[in-house]
Amino acid sequence: MEGLGATVIEFPCIEICTTSDSLDLDPHAFDWVVFVSANAVRSLQEKMALAGTSFAFGEARISSVGPATEEALADLGIQVQSMPETYTAEDAFEALHEIEPYLKDKRVLLPQGNLANTALRDALVNAGAAVTAPIVYETICPEFDVARADALVDARPDWVTFTSGSTARHFAQLLGEERLARLAKHTRYASIGPQTTHEAELAGLSISAEPSQHDIPGLITALVEKTD
Repeated sequence: MEGLGATVIEFPCIEICTTSDSLDLDPHAFDWVVFVSANAVRSLQEKMALAGTSFAFGEARISSVGPATEEALADLGIQVQSMPETYTAEDAFEALHEIEPYLKDKRVLLPQGNLANTALRDALVNAGAAVTAPIVYETICPEFDVARADALVDARPDWVTFTSGSTARHFAQLLGEERLARLAKHTRYASIGPQTTHEAELAGLSISAEPSQHDIPGLITALVEKTD
């Protein structure tokens, strides 16, 4: 966005923490490993390292949701066999199912966060897969910084962008009704995709832009198209 001439204000709404419990699994025991975020990649790798296990999955095939997740895997030497064109749980399942039509009794490792949507796991289970879904990271709300919240409102941003449902929920929680009312006079909200839009609207935030391509480049394109 800065390269396009925008002034960017950072306002952290989430903190990602790898879970502290021990990880007890055999990484070579799966037919598929499905990563839905770069955070899942990094946190699983960290937990496996603490357990003295290398980040390798034998003959398992790898599914990635989104290019950032694929890049995080590539940085660790892992090649992806399945990635949907759009980044919803339904599309992730369909992309995997196209390669593996018969999922019955297939062993699937699905590392995820504590706030993960259950849609992908449910679809895999309903197709007969044996799903192991350890919680490898937690998404928490950062401590409230009054000065930072007031500075954001005073800056009168044209847009606020949300890249996950938790960023939208925590944003509304951190700012509170009075600050949100002040923002509403001159600020529009943009969401990276339908699930984030749903969560934002549940938090009382009306979304004005949502890209058809649910990633950061798509979000930037949507902002450019919607900006006068």
